[in-house]
Amino acid sequence: MAQPLTLTVEDYVSTMSILFSDYRFHLYITLHKRILAIWITMSIIILLGILASGTKGLSV
Repeated sequence: MAQPLTLTVEDYVSTMSILFSDYRFHLYITLHKRILAIWITMSIIILLGILASGTKGLSV
């Protein structure tokens, strides 16, 4: 087995500050929340459409 990895507090803080200051991180966080909200909204609309289609189903 490998020895457990150790990380100093200074290395951890510098790594986190580099991560949080990167524009790609902010872009991912912003877009992920919006895409998730859009995906959930669209799935609810589709499910309500299927529910309202009646016994015949959706006409394609």
